[in-house]
Amino acid sequence: MKAFVHLTAPAATLIGVILSAWGTYRLTLYYHAFRRRRMDFWSSIARVCYYLSRFQVSRVKKYISIVAQIGRNREENRIDSLVGLYLLFVGFIFQGIGAMCWMIDSLVDVMAHP
Repeated sequence: MKAFVHLTAPAATLIGVILSAWGTYRLTLYYHAFRRRRMDFWSSIARVCYYLSRFQVSRVKKYISIVAQIGRNREENRIDSLVGLYLLFVGFIFQGIGAMCWMIDSLVDVMAHP
């Protein structure tokens, strides 16, 4: 039983985090100025992080306002948004399962060694 909990806890948590991140990405596609090329998305994140690391907050705001303006021209794909919403909630369920397994493991250890 302990081995099952030791394997299930991190696996369920990791799957939950991945599903939630993917779901959030799909849910917010409508707001992205980027088409289906994921590299544009990641390069934009890298650019913002670079500016922030240089404390160039005004440059970040200017860049994000430009990206937001471009994003306003997109139409929402409700199917993508709903798939993202479902993935987000399923990810939360997996994270909850992982958290329960971590809790069970901790409680078993505390009860075994009072």
